[in-house]
Amino acid sequence: MFLILTPSTTLRAGFSPKGRREVVESLLLLLLTGWLFGYRLGALGFWNKHTESRRAEVAREMVVSGDWVVPHLNGKVFPTKPPLAYWLMALSFRWTDRVDEWAARLPSAICGWLTVFVTYGIGRRLWGSGAGLFSGTFLATGVLFQWYARSAGLDMVLTCATTLTLWCFINSQVIETQRQSRWMILGGVFLALATLTKGPLGLSVPLLPIAGWLVLGGRQRHPSRFKTWLWALLAFAVVLVPWCVSILQRAPNIFEVASQEIRENIVRPLTSQYQHGSHHEPWYYYLGTLGAFAPWSLFLPAALWEWGSAVRARAQRPMDSGLLFVWLWFGLNLIVFSLAPQKKPYAPRGS
Repeated sequence: MFLILTPSTTLRAGFSPKGRREVVESLLLLLLTGWLFGYRLGALGFWNKHTESRRAEVAREMVVSGDWVVPHLNGKVFPTKPPLAYWLMALSFRWTDRVDEWAARLPSAICGWLTVFVTYGIGRRLWGSGAGLFSGTFLATGVLFQWYARSAGLDMVLTCATTLTLWCFINSQVIETQRQSRWMILGGVFLALATLTKGPLGLSVPLLPIAGWLVLGGRQRHPSRFKTWLWALLAFAVVLVPWCVSILQRAPNIFEVASQEIRENIVRPLTSQYQHGSHHEPWYYYLGTLGAFAPWSLFLPAALWEWGSAVRARAQRPMDSGLLFVWLWFGLNLIVFSLAPQKKPYAPRGS
């Protein structure tokens, strides 16, 4: 794990002062996340029949029926969401030889743990080990993040996949690297996994900051070769297309279901059709949900002030590309979801 998150690290670095510090920081995060996400993970029953219970039942029926292509609920086809999160829960049931709350929540806990470590890696690569440790601790101790890391559902799997996608993009495009193609291929794989978790939403969350970064000058700052994007697209297709072909053979009406999902989850929430819906909230609704990251959210005004100072100083010197990308990651997703009339407390995901 240490070598994955720190690509410049070698085995010899583990004996240097810097390497020892990274090992200590990683162990601290490992202990923290293990306790926060793993302690009494299955002590409470499923908390909602429409989320945890339903997701776990779909995974259980995968194991019982042996059909890992088309999700089923109570014996009926249930193709409203792609199957990655169900696959992970079903694998957990098989590997642990138990079907209960603990096994159903285990994939989310592992994805939460991995997301924290990737966040640590991003912060360390961009601004040093201190920033990485603070970022990982900030994320792990957030109340809302802990909630989804301890729930049997799709959201933490999606968050993990989108974070991994953007981690690869940072290493390939935002930071100077000699392994640009490798990182872009990995990014294409993780983007496909995000799509296999939540469909179009898995595409939009990471592509928004990527597009924004390129539009605002990232392409000029770090020229990207067209070949690397082709490799990423190929990796994306290799992971995603086999399931699409398989489910088209088994469920020919999947395009109708997919188009309905796009209308329900992307088009309609961004239009006035949800103005009088049950989830209609004002544009500032998500600003209130930032309180779920207390006490760390108290530092947001200072962070905004620092960002404003960086913007004002951009005329004298270029803005740090890593800082620009992180703010686009946070800001564009927050703006898009805030502009949507329909809002739910667990969005924007992955940002």
